[in-house]
Amino acid sequence: MLRRTLIIATCFLLVGFIGWLDYITGFENSLLIFYLAPIAIGTWFLGIGFGIAIAIFCVIATILADLAAGVPRVPVWNCGTAFVAYLIFSFL
Repeated sequence: MLRRTLIIATCFLLVGFIGWLDYITGFENSLLIFYLAPIAIGTWFLGIGFGIAIAIFCVIATILADLAAGVPRVPVWNCGTAFVAYLIFSFL
């Protein structure tokens, strides 16, 4: 049980840290590849359901980082394609 809690906390902390880096680097740079690490960890150890949940959380972090960085509107297409990429990765 402690191991499961540690993995969940690690995944959410990684997404939060990557989201913060995404905000710091600005919306011109895509950190999509780095969001794959917590998705892979979550899917590997906790299953596909948790991997999908982390993928959703990654998209939310991307949207929040873009909004906080001053993007006037969030490009829906980019978030949609990132979510599809995260889902495909979690099913692998």
